[in-house]
Amino acid sequence: MDQRFLVEALGRRPALFKAMVEFNRARQDRSDDCALLASLGEVGKALMRDPAVRRACSGDRREKARGWWDFSEESCRLVLLSDDELRRLALMFSAAVYGEEMALVLNKAQVIELRSLLGDAVFSYAIRRGRYQIGSLRPFLIENMPEGCLTERLRLLSAAVLFAVSRSWPEELRPVWAAKLQRAALVDAPPSSSEAASAQTALPPLRAEQRRVLWFTLKKLLLREAAPQWAPCFD
Repeated sequence: MDQRFLVEALGRRPALFKAMVEFNRARQDRSDDCALLASLGEVGKALMRDPAVRRACSGDRREKARGWWDFSEESCRLVLLSDDELRRLALMFSAAVYGEEMALVLNKAQVIELRSLLGDAVFSYAIRRGRYQIGSLRPFLIENMPEGCLTERLRLLSAAVLFAVSRSWPEELRPVWAAKLQRAALVDAPPSSSEAASAQTALPPLRAEQRRVLWFTLKKLLLREAAPQWAPCFD
């Protein structure tokens, strides 16, 4: 665990620290703030020196909780988003990639289908602004998507991009991430389903520069369009 990152988050980024606490609380079978503090290591011990914190944690102690606090890798903080926020971000990204094609759709039934998947706001964003914001990644992403109707390709790319971002994450976070994508209705349940497997393999391994550009673009969409309230939690 990166103790220096935790100290910085606690002192300079209270919104990020709060989100990390809520993430770990949600993973516990029972709410136990004492165990959460214990899982913070040296930072938790320092917090326990506060008399108010000790009083709040008085009473029976349970076993040390197994928390996850190492969000020093910025892209891992996507796990902290709500399921709805994550779905909106993923759909905005894929809609921006296919914005040029969406702008040429004239068939009324297909337009209704696209609006049903994306929502009116994301559909309008993709056509008006998104297709101009996606940058140099578009050709690479489109050429690696399998054939299918536009709605299917949008849905697949939404999940594939999020799986691609997580390939460098610690192994412990990957099952949590796969389950989160299922809850966000980006892949079918269970995470081992054929749809999830297709999303995980839809994009080939990215070069370091491609990963950097992908994350930069995702973060830009997150903080400018999808959920700007998360800005204090990102670099």
